[in-house]
Amino acid sequence: MNRLLISVNVIWGAIVMAGPAQAQWRACGPGYGMMGLGHHGLVWPILMALFWILVVLCIIWFVRSTALSRKDGAEDSAIDIVKKRYAKGEITREEFEKIRDDLTKT
Repeated sequence: MNRLLISVNVIWGAIVMAGPAQAQWRACGPGYGMMGLGHHGLVWPILMALFWILVVLCIIWFVRSTALSRKDGAEDSAIDIVKKRYAKGEITREEFEKIRDDLTKT
């Protein structure tokens, strides 16, 4: 959940930071529309490119981090489960050895 919140905050921050540049761009008057560069030069196109790069990187980071967290919670092998049960005292030593022998034979 924290990863999702971080991603959303980063994207929201990029949108908020791009807002003032967008407002300045529109306030340039006639002849400085969306396609004209005006006195801003290449600032607006660079800001937009950086914004979309940031969005894509956040999405990639979020997908990879959730995939890695799923691997951490992967299912334990049968031997690991038996070892945990023996460590907790749920089964006796004889039961542990019998189950372990049965699992290692297959």
